Amino acid sequence: MTDIRLIKTLIESNKILRGKLEEAQKRIDELEGRMPPVMRCNVISHDFTKGIPKEAKAK
Repeated sequence: MTDIRLIKTLIESNKILRGKLEEAQKRIDELEGRMPPVMRCNVISHDFTKGIPKEAKAK
């Protein structure tokens, strides 16, 4: 049973590493000018239904 778990874990790890490799290769291509850069933005989520935090009101 442990062999099956090990194999499944290795397969999952391989999938993750392949995805990271693809992302890294795309980034390298962008930096070397082989493809146009992709615009990225960071999204900051905030639950506006809760109102302003007390710490922010005190300032």
